Amino acid sequence: MDIKTETFGTLTQAAFDKSVRYLKSVGNRIAVEFDAAVTFGVAAVFSTGDATHINKVLPILTLAKLEPMFRRTVVAFEIIPFHYDKAECQFIGKINKGRCAALKIVDTNGVPQWEGLLQAALDGEKPENKAPKAFNLESRMDSLFKAARKDGATDAEITAAYRGAKRKHPADSTMLTPDDQVRVEENKARLDGEVKKELAARKAA
Repeated sequence: MDIKTETFGTLTQAAFDKSVRYLKSVGNRIAVEFDAAVTFGVAAVFSTGDATHINKVLPILTLAKLEPMFRRTVVAFEIIPFHYDKAECQFIGKINKGRCAALKIVDTNGVPQWEGLLQAALDGEKPENKAPKAFNLESRMDSLFKAARKDGATDAEITAAYRGAKRKHPADSTMLTPDDQVRVEENKARLDGEVKKELAARKAA
């Protein structure tokens, strides 16, 4: 049966049958190669710290019209700790060190988080709901102060209550997001370096 269309011209039964035979013969192979290329590209990101290898694969996937599948798996699961530019179909910018560190954490079986996520994505699972936004102290305190003032508390009373709570419940590293933990370590290293420079300068003087 041939089908005449206004947009695609005449669609012939012969062309349809040929396409079906071809896709049937290469379908499994395409799936295997897709998994192999994507797996190596993702692994290379965590091995080298850059997105070069996975970015080499993306134009090929775009050509084969497989890029939407890549977005539904690797991008949707946020497996690669770089920003994905949908228009360019490339990972761009600097690596998200906090996200990378979190994805490298191993589970009880010794498997890094990124491997488990990638396996789930390639198996067709859907990503879980994104984690809630990180705790923002400034916005939370602003809301608390507004509520307290409505109840008649003075700024002095609010400040005293805050200081008392802070002494009673000091913050610890487990309350920080992976991004925050990376920033804390970077700041420690930077400040340590500045202190050492200052001490060296005083000794030399």
